[in-house]
Amino acid sequence: MGLLEYWMRQCGFDYLSDLKYQKEWYSIITEMDHIDDYSIREWQDAVSYLTEKHETCLETPSQARDYLIRCLNS
Repeated sequence: MGLLEYWMRQCGFDYLSDLKYQKEWYSIITEMDHIDDYSIREWQDAVSYLTEKHETCLETPSQARDYLIRCLNS
């Protein structure tokens, strides 16, 4: 199961696109303690999908998570 699908299932959403439009799931990202279970590629794909920005400078899962949190909170 990929990172986006994990978040979708954790929230009980039926569609992946719900992640873009429902804000309730943001706490799952900030509380996620097993971020290294997913590759940097998975994180980059999640960032690209959710922010519509392609960030190749993100080198670690924790960098990607922090970047995503900043984007979603702005």
